[in-house]
Amino acid sequence: MEKHISHSNAERLYRHLMKPNAFAISNVQRKIDRVGQLIDLAGAFTRGDGLDRALAVSDDLLKQVLTSAQRGLLSYFRANAWSHRRSLAGDDLAKWELPELERETPGLEFARSGGAARVLCFRHAVHLHASDGPPRDQ
Repeated sequence: MEKHISHSNAERLYRHLMKPNAFAISNVQRKIDRVGQLIDLAGAFTRGDGLDRALAVSDDLLKQVLTSAQRGLLSYFRANAWSHRRSLAGDDLAKWELPELERETPGLEFARSGGAARVLCFRHAVHLHASDGPPRDQ
């Protein structure tokens, strides 16, 4: 989860990102950023419904024309979502299906080779502040 955000603001942001219209924006980069936020928050709150939503939105994003950096960043986020799903399953590999494991590793490989490294460094340099509310659409 992002640093410098209070628990109550994180909950508020999670609820905002779960609203039906939270991803109804035209800016692809902002959608990708929101997917990453939702995955981080869903992982922190152990919420499978948030991971499902983020993966569904990312499936739609993958159908669009993306830059290699955007595709790499989205792959990184998806790998994180699959990692969180594995954690929710209790890391019991007997419960974890092989196709699900196969979704996590390639996402990280593509992210590593897809130019996402620069974007990831920038993303982690930008922090949400406790006074920030849910993202505003522009």
